[in-house]
Amino acid sequence: MISAEPPRVSSPPLDPCYPSPCGQNAVCTNRNRAAACQCIPEHFGDPYIACRPECSVNADCPPDRACQRNKCTDPCPGLCGSNAVCKVLNHVPTCMCPEGYLGDPFTSCRLSPLCKFFISASVMGVKHCTVGTGIYSQGKTLN
Repeated sequence: MISAEPPRVSSPPLDPCYPSPCGQNAVCTNRNRAAACQCIPEHFGDPYIACRPECSVNADCPPDRACQRNKCTDPCPGLCGSNAVCKVLNHVPTCMCPEGYLGDPFTSCRLSPLCKFFISASVMGVKHCTVGTGIYSQGKTLN
């Protein structure tokens, strides 16, 4: 009796990425027959558990930033009118006319008729605004 071994059937190599060992918002790459997980672009975290965007609500950002398109950004650029100043408090941008200026800060701030610019030799040519009895420079009282 001659015994013959059954012919070997070669099966394709197993795909370590099927099923995917990666978490949410991560992709699997086959690296030398081992799974390697990586967060998709613009996402952070542990790719084997879950990846998330930088932010999804304002509370995910520092108070001087706002969550816009899943990123913590400065909400001020382009918001205020000419000569206006933008401040961010608790994620909310606010436009204001600076000291010595009047107007709608979302449109334009203009120099107050009460404000007169002069150049003082004592402060090396920096322009100041006098309103009433106070002297202001960039919104700060100097006297």
